[in-house]
Amino acid sequence: MGSDVYDYEKAIFITVCFYSLNLSMNILFIRDYPFIDGTFTLLLRQAYHAKKDGHNPYFLFLNKNIETSLLVEVKGICPVYFPGDLSRLKSENNLPPIEVIHGILSGDRLYDCYDTIKAKYFPGAAVVIGFYHPRTFIIKTHGWPSPDVKMYKKLFSKIPAQNLLFMNDVVRKEHESYFHLDFSKSPLVPIMVDVPAQYVPRKNVNKNKIVSVGRLVYFKNYISPLINLLASLRKKGYAFEYHIYGEGELMDEVKTIINKLDAGHYVYLHGRIEYADFNSIVNDALLFVGMGTSIIESSRQGVPGLQAIESCQEDATYGWFFQQQGYEVGEQIAGKKTGSYEPFILQAYTSSEDEYALLCEKSWLRAREFSAEKVMQTYYSVLQNADKKFSFHIPVWKRYMIKLMRQPLKWKPLIKKDYRGR
Repeated sequence: MGSDVYDYEKAIFITVCFYSLNLSMNILFIRDYPFIDGTFTLLLRQAYHAKKDGHNPYFLFLNKNIETSLLVEVKGICPVYFPGDLSRLKSENNLPPIEVIHGILSGDRLYDCYDTIKAKYFPGAAVVIGFYHPRTFIIKTHGWPSPDVKMYKKLFSKIPAQNLLFMNDVVRKEHESYFHLDFSKSPLVPIMVDVPAQYVPRKNVNKNKIVSVGRLVYFKNYISPLINLLASLRKKGYAFEYHIYGEGELMDEVKTIINKLDAGHYVYLHGRIEYADFNSIVNDALLFVGMGTSIIESSRQGVPGLQAIESCQEDATYGWFFQQQGYEVGEQIAGKKTGSYEPFILQAYTSSEDEYALLCEKSWLRAREFSAEKVMQTYYSVLQNADKKFSFHIPVWKRYMIKLMRQPLKWKPLIKKDYRGR
């Protein structure tokens, strides 16, 4: 086993050396959902940097309902296709020479990636699956099993280890535990964001402003406890205001809490935002509360981030994001110490100008660990070493049975709350 790990690390090293010679790859990025979330922005950044570094990215949208503004943005980076385009290009004998297919997909979209996109259009390409969310493949239900879980396990037990990417070790271990499989040889490639190479000190900070950006789903249910805490702090004389950006199934619950506490004059629900507006929204905030990509993106601007915890309905945080180790961005970690948000909020609020400036600079420095300069070469190496021969086929009758077995799960109460939305 040690020899296998050594050989794989050696292969990555050799690949990095090849990239110094500017060898390029043709990479097809696949996106299923038409809305913006952390996985979409990740794929977009990967495509952007792939082009910048001399590779040839292409983007395939499996859903035609993509917003016009997003479509324009992607087209500014690389060619964009929809499924019908591939059929046309094949008939014209004009398909691009794709070598690697990379998607963060699940369910039918994942199966189609093998049965249609690879098998029909790009049989010589490697399919690389990204695990960039703890809930992408884990589905926990009440009394009615998900048919997809069984199929995922069959796929993951056969796929070469190097064709699976994990965002961090916590997500990898969680999937190992759930599927009872060994993913230890699968590489870690963290979330990547664009981070300035030099830190620029922040100015005009509103010391009462706290911001969260993210979908309002049970997986991210830290909003309600924070509203309750801020109501308590307001009674103590503080003037904090909370700006919440995002939509989702918890919206009504959050509105109810705001009304119950008569907090509408200091808790603001702004709804969805354009990705391009993120920086301006958080730029003057005292601090940011969140998880995943958004806490890295706020930290890159020097905004101190408090790391929320997935599926946690209590006033509990792991503390400052810059104090965390590794590539974890809010996943639940058994035995890890948590505490109330209050002392951290008050630390930032009462800190001197120099003390607060240090919090800001440490936040930027932490974000640098996820920068393109540190992540993309590893990413390219993994794509280059992916197995191109592996394929996976699900018979039509079995696909039909999976769809039938899914039908009861459309009744949401059968799915445990934390596993309904990603």
